[in-house]
Amino acid sequence: MKKFLSISFVIALIAFSCTTGKVSNQNLSTVYKRESSLLHPAFAVFHVSDYTSELHFGLLSSELLYTRPQNADVFSANVMISYQLKTSYESKEIIDSGSVKISDAYNNNEAEKQIIGEVIFKASPGFTYMLQVTVRDLNRNQYTTSYINIDKSSNNARQNFLLLSTITNTPLLKNYISSKESFRIKYKNGNVKLLVRYYNREFPLPSPPFAYNNPKAFDFKADSVFNIEVKQNDTTSFRFPKKGFYHLQSDTSGTEGITIFRFADTHPMVKTAPGLLEPLRYITSKNEFEKISSPKNKKASVDSFWLSCTGNEDRAKEVIKKYYSRVQDANGFFTSYVEGWQSDRGLLYLIYGPPNVLYKSSNSESWIYGEEHNLNSLTFNFIKVINPFTDNDFRLDRSPVYKDSWYRAVEVWRQGRVYIDN
Repeated sequence: MKKFLSISFVIALIAFSCTTGKVSNQNLSTVYKRESSLLHPAFAVFHVSDYTSELHFGLLSSELLYTRPQNADVFSANVMISYQLKTSYESKEIIDSGSVKISDAYNNNEAEKQIIGEVIFKASPGFTYMLQVTVRDLNRNQYTTSYINIDKSSNNARQNFLLLSTITNTPLLKNYISSKESFRIKYKNGNVKLLVRYYNREFPLPSPPFAYNNPKAFDFKADSVFNIEVKQNDTTSFRFPKKGFYHLQSDTSGTEGITIFRFADTHPMVKTAPGLLEPLRYITSKNEFEKISSPKNKKASVDSFWLSCTGNEDRAKEVIKKYYSRVQDANGFFTSYVEGWQSDRGLLYLIYGPPNVLYKSSNSESWIYGEEHNLNSLTFNFIKVINPFTDNDFRLDRSPVYKDSWYRAVEVWRQGRVYIDN
């Protein structure tokens, strides 16, 4: 069982007039390689006022190294969290920066816990920024770096809201909930009536990277509408039991607000028969997928498919583990208004794996499989989509040149082998 621990600390803010390199020029491929680091922090941003914002973070104690210094009585973990705020991925100038060191003592009677804390940073209103955050386990000298979009363009944008767990009174650090999860909503500007639009929609899976498609325009007419009262910056406890997504707005003259998603209760994990079945659509024909979907025992049908691909049970277990670990990682990286594996980036990630080279800019991503500047390498470009429900929606620039590569990759999976085992 997870236990939450609030940490008190002193933040050392350092103003820099110097510059560093542009993030947009750096290979950030480790961002989408979960196994590249032992650390997997979670974050949420909340704008407390026009000029002050909070970066809330959560660390799992199981991912930290606890050591006992000489002459000390207890084991402890020591972590340094550093940040740099820039105007964009393309900018060198550091607007604000700082670091904080936190320590956590180990108790033999404690199960895994989540260490919760916050870092305060300064940013002027009316703009968007990029926050680069590095979390370093000082005992192990292991670190990971995350890149977070900061939106202070208006008081109605999603980061002016914060989701809080009713049980622990700590930030949820995610934008999705389960059917039984109760939460509260904090809003920057205090007392207000929030309009909630509920949508229950089915979205088609993305087409292969060589096939052009014309996405159907989203119908913004909600399935239902209701209100939530925010008093003294906070709400009473709520649950959203229905699957779909809920768009909350303080000002309905525009489209800005915070969206709360209700996927399967197991999200982002893959633990149900439908969760195992549905991603097979990427490597099966329509008729084949319908045949696999027909039996009542979907789990047995999925197992039978993989066994027919691999030829033996041991290989099937290995390939299944790899395929569905990519589904889960895609859910962690790319979830937007759909689960991550159902997005354009999730499509590529599931079949090809994480890219060897990744470039991120404020409005795009470029994925390279193979060596950069090598004519035999594959390059995929994604453009950020303006979406009122999420800032994590990217559309693949499709091209017929990907057709042969795609069919080769799919065939490798169908032969019971992992394609590009990074």
